[in-house]
Amino acid sequence: MGKSYRTGASSLEMAIFALVVVVIAILIKVYLFPNKETPAPVPRAPVVEEDQPRPEPTKPKPAPPPVIVETPKAAPAPAPVVVAPRPVALPPPPPPPLCQVLESQLNDARDALAQAQADVAAAKQASIAKAHQSPEYLAAKADADAKKQAKDEATATLHSAPNDSPTDEMKTAVAEASQGWLDALAKMADIENTAVADDPAVAQTQQALKDATAKANGVAMQLTDCVQSEITKASVPTRCPIADVSYDPSNSTVLVSLCPSQQLGRAAMADVAMTEIGNVLEKALHKSAYSWTSAIFRVYFEVNGNKAVEFQATYHRDAVDQANFASIDRAGYMDNQALVNLVADFWVSPLVNRAAPPPGQRYVTQADPGGVYPNPGYVVPGVGGVAGYDVLVIGGYTAIGGPYRPPVYVRCPHDPKRSSTPPPVPKGPGRGGHDRQKDSSTAPPSAPKRPPSAPKQTGT
Repeated sequence: MGKSYRTGASSLEMAIFALVVVVIAILIKVYLFPNKETPAPVPRAPVVEEDQPRPEPTKPKPAPPPVIVETPKAAPAPAPVVVAPRPVALPPPPPPPLCQVLESQLNDARDALAQAQADVAAAKQASIAKAHQSPEYLAAKADADAKKQAKDEATATLHSAPNDSPTDEMKTAVAEASQGWLDALAKMADIENTAVADDPAVAQTQQALKDATAKANGVAMQLTDCVQSEITKASVPTRCPIADVSYDPSNSTVLVSLCPSQQLGRAAMADVAMTEIGNVLEKALHKSAYSWTSAIFRVYFEVNGNKAVEFQATYHRDAVDQANFASIDRAGYMDNQALVNLVADFWVSPLVNRAAPPPGQRYVTQADPGGVYPNPGYVVPGVGGVAGYDVLVIGGYTAIGGPYRPPVYVRCPHDPKRSSTPPPVPKGPGRGGHDRQKDSSTAPPSAPKRPPSAPKQTGT
């Protein structure tokens, strides 16, 4: 009985406690949150369940790639500091050879000269054309036409004379009419000439032509002197001095006159002459900076106390430029056969047959039926041979302090009527350049610039 009473009291206490809690909660809500209303619940859309496809079995995720830890690279070494060298001033190119400069100036001067000549001709034509429109010239022309008609009528009357016997009056009429027509033509020409002479434009062009001619001549003389100097420097005149050098700029032709000094014999003199020719070809003309087309070498010798051309050798530039002088020049001596092979034209004087033959030989004027000599024309007694040639012997001796010079023979058929003077040097077209070459095939240079004195040539 007592136990039941404690249980009921405890329930009552708990109910009272719960009521007190509810009241406190209501009071807190009323006094602390008087205006706040509980929001109405938001209606939810009905959930419709559909048959969902079965999800495919998930594949296992691939394993992540292994993490590769790179070894850090060493920092590149700093580039070395390159100090650029200071620019070095290059030496200026060498100036072109003087002869080449002068040749270029001469070409320009010739072009200017040709233009000046054309300007003079054009100015004269313009002046004459203007004079043809003048009243004086028109009147003279009309007078000339009338007198020509009178001349023609008088001539027709003369030719129609009966029995082909014109009278003296007819002849006189024709002569007077013809002279009158000629006088009229002369008057027309005089009007033209006066107009040209009085035209200041023509006078101006003529003065320009004189100046251009003087300039071209002056440059041509300088070029001639330059070429002469180059050839002289190449010379070794100990045994064969150069008597004269001339150069024709109008056709680029070189003429060299040589006078060999006295040697053991004519063959030795011809040998030293060929050596000098080789020196000039190799050191002055071979691939030279200036232009030349032909080089003519005249070698003089003594006949009966007088100087005459013994032989003349002509060389062309193309052959000389292609020659190998390293094999031709043999330490002061030239390969004479090679030099002869380079010649474009070789002239031998018939006077060589009048000179004394080489030692141990004699000259025969007729062929020997006994055989063929190694040197036709000059015969070694007891050997036999054929004559009838003008023969130039080069070498065939042993030089003092030098090697043996084998003989070289240059033959030309002997013609008693052939002149004893060499062929003339060709002249150029004369494009306005000065030509100091006073060459004549009958005489050597009259005023050589270097010793020995110029020889005197004799003919047959």
